[in-house]
Formats: sequence, C-alpha cells, structure tokens
Amino acid sequence: YFFENENVLTICLDAHKTGQLPYPSGIFLCRKDMQKYIEIHVDYIYGSHDDTLIGSRNGLIGLLGKLTVRFISILFNASV
Repeated sequence: YFFENENVLTICLDAHKTGQLPYPSGIFLCRKDMQKYIEIHVDYIYGSHDDTLIGSRNGLIGLLGKLTVRFISILFNASV
C-alpha cells in the first residue's frame, strides 16, 4: 500500500514502542531495487548474496505486525 507512492523508498517501524508487539519488533521494508544496498556476499552459498538484516529471518514478528494492523483496522472500520 505504501509503495504505491513512488516517493516512498523505505518504511521502518518500531512496533514494540506502540505497545502492540513484544520486543524486539523492528520492521524494515524497502523496494526490491533498494535491497542491493544492504546485501552482502555469503561464502556458505556459492555465488549468492544475503539481503536480509541481522535478526530479520524470523517471520513471526512481521506476521504479528500485519495481523495487529489488520485487527486495529477492523476495530476502527478502516481500510488497510
């Protein structure tokens, strides 16, 4: 939804500061063409790069964040 606006390049959210999710729950989203700026070469997979941030492999926090936003939007009858 946010990336429909071409001026939005990244989104960063500290969901734990809202009291809705447990710590740590920082969420960072970027456009696919921006991932090249955070990727690093990894030796354990030949010819591959890792474009995730440290600690971002656990998808639970992202899922909980999405569900929380969806739940709040239902409570307030808003479109997300």
